[in-house]
Amino acid sequence: MPPPRSALVECPCCGRAVPEPSLNMHLDTDCKGGAQEPTQQRPQQHTQQNTQLPPPKQQQQQQQQPQRVEPSPAAPLAPVFLKPAGRVALVRHGRQRFYGAPPAMREDGTLPPEAFDPPLTAEGHAQAQAARAALCSEGFHEPTTVIVSPLTRAIQTALGCFGEAFAAQGGLTVCPTHSEHVFGAGDVGTPASELVRRYEALPGLRDSLRAELAERWWFEPAHNCRQLARVGRRESNRSLRGRVGEFRRLLARRVAAGERVVVVGHSTFFMELTGTSTRMAHGGVHVMRV
Repeated sequence: MPPPRSALVECPCCGRAVPEPSLNMHLDTDCKGGAQEPTQQRPQQHTQQNTQLPPPKQQQQQQQQPQRVEPSPAAPLAPVFLKPAGRVALVRHGRQRFYGAPPAMREDGTLPPEAFDPPLTAEGHAQAQAARAALCSEGFHEPTTVIVSPLTRAIQTALGCFGEAFAAQGGLTVCPTHSEHVFGAGDVGTPASELVRRYEALPGLRDSLRAELAERWWFEPAHNCRQLARVGRRESNRSLRGRVGEFRRLLARRVAAGERVVVVGHSTFFMELTGTSTRMAHGGVHVMRV
């Protein structure tokens, strides 16, 4: 009589039907390797496939779009976009007579003649000579153009700074446009004919005075003059600003032509020209851009 057949049971790992007495041997031998394949290698293959999947469409679009490069705010503009700027040296005249202490009026209410267009003091002449070194330190040791106010203190400062030989050869250009704001007797000028006689020995300066000045070239000469011994009408701020604008355009043309310009003039006019509220010292030098 044949032995009874063993009952078949399902392997919990691989699902095969095996005899129940052989289940343990099957788990240790046949089923061990097969059970590792679905549980270990397949997930590993699935992981490799996931890493090779193409990126989402939105991610692809972001990768294909070129990145925008923002310019640095500190980066300078290319030279073609820059407006060329030039340097102009401003020199305030040296200290003049009666500065801060004008002479007293006479009994009849008029001013003494010496109150009008006063000259430099000894200190002022020294300040004019010292301004030369300050100009050289700023790179203006050989200016091509020196523009000077017709007031006596400015002409004397230019002569002390650059020398009479420079003026005789035409180095100084007289310009009434940047004369001082007419506020007192010291800002009222000297007639052109008198200035020409005074500087007859300096042909270049003499010729510039003749060419550039009307006989009574300052503000409102009918009301402000030494002959009348009074200042009857002060210059308005509007008038001053008009002259400053005209002079600024003159400087721009000179600089655009390649000239190295030095201006010898006055503190109130220079404050309006530079837009500052600081008054330059006597014989002081300031470099501005136009």
